[in-house]
Amino acid sequence: MIRLSGVVKHLIIINVLFFFATQLMGEPAYGNITELSQLGRMRLALYYPSSPFFEPFQLVTHMFMHATLSHLFFNMMGLFFFGPPLEQIWGEKKFLIYYFITGFGALGIYLLSKYVELNYLGAPISTINIPMLGASGAISGVVIGYAMKFPNSIVQLL
Repeated sequence: MIRLSGVVKHLIIINVLFFFATQLMGEPAYGNITELSQLGRMRLALYYPSSPFFEPFQLVTHMFMHATLSHLFFNMMGLFFFGPPLEQIWGEKKFLIYYFITGFGALGIYLLSKYVELNYLGAPISTINIPMLGASGAISGVVIGYAMKFPNSIVQLL
């Protein structure tokens, strides 16, 4: 039985709260543009730094945003199954630091790839206004960390 650890539990709670709170703000992408949605939902996702929509706080908030319920569910499922063993052996502080380092690492890869896309591959400048969101980078880091710490572990998906 998986025992839900402190940091993992809090990360799941924060992600779920972010998702449902931002759902109340409306979704500009689907035509339901409200003043609240302009202030919240898409403003918390990360835009490329040269975009007029970029705000420094997005460097953190994008990691708690999810596009759909299934996006949230599968990210949190990965955190639920692979996070507690790492938190147990590393401790809460080290696990949380690792979680954010992998999230920021994914952010760095995104920014570098967007830079190359814009400057060398001829992507239209309008792509700077397409936001990045989700915990997938940090969750991928957790899965990789689990695989490295427990290389002989059998993971049953079904």
